[in-house]
Amino acid sequence: MGTFVLRLTAIAACGLAATWLATGAEQICPAIYPAPESCRAGARIAPATVGTFVITALFALTIVLVALRNERAIRVVAVTLLGLSCTVVPLWTLFASGFAADERVLLIALLILLVVTMTVVTRRALRKGLRERV
Repeated sequence: MGTFVLRLTAIAACGLAATWLATGAEQICPAIYPAPESCRAGARIAPATVGTFVITALFALTIVLVALRNERAIRVVAVTLLGLSCTVVPLWTLFASGFAADERVLLIALLILLVVTMTVVTRRALRKGLRERV
């Protein structure tokens, strides 16, 4: 397995880990009755599930595109889309309900920072035209 595919796998794995960590974070909701709909127990499950499908689909699409077409522009766009989805989905899940007040927020932030860093490094390597085995 080439280094490019390993980088893509690491980006997707960090995005999925951050997404599912966000589902279990404690939340602080306003003390009003009845509580807002976003404060129910499973409010973060739906965004996490949809986000998991989005990240998985973009990961598979990126692998297929890279295998079928060996153009640098396609690789750069695919890596950018995967990196953006792995950054946005955990944040969408985290802020789907209440205000997150947990130590997991720091871990989620670190995973998102790792996704952003790995995406930028992979894009730069592709733009410079370094030979990557697929």
